[in-house]
Amino acid sequence: MQEELVIAQLIGSCRQTESRRMVDSLQKNWQASIRKNEERIERYVRVRGRMELADSAFLQTANWSKAMLAANQHYLNKQIVPMPCPAEYNFYFTHDVLLTDLGAVVFDSQRVKNDLLYLRSLTQSDSVLP
Repeated sequence: MQEELVIAQLIGSCRQTESRRMVDSLQKNWQASIRKNEERIERYVRVRGRMELADSAFLQTANWSKAMLAANQHYLNKQIVPMPCPAEYNFYFTHDVLLTDLGAVVFDSQRVKNDLLYLRSLTQSDSVLP
């Protein structure tokens, strides 16, 4: 019988008074959360802008790219927002979104609309994006 050891590192922030409750919740729910996220990403790849390409390598690249778009979402300012760059930061790169959406518009116009509406929500009174 082979033994298995799983090591999970939690990286995040919360109030100290919330930490015990947060850790307890994560211990109970993290595997289910990961599974749901993987299923969401797979569904996105299958459903959004189905592509029929003769070149299997190109099709694999297209599907991988769609999976990256689905996966790169971050919690920022109390909401989940698209983050095209697979990094953790606490600010938003307008340039990243606009360039990403040049490709996404081919297969996910709703994402592009949502991204642009999010950018508009950040616009300040002088019409300048932060």
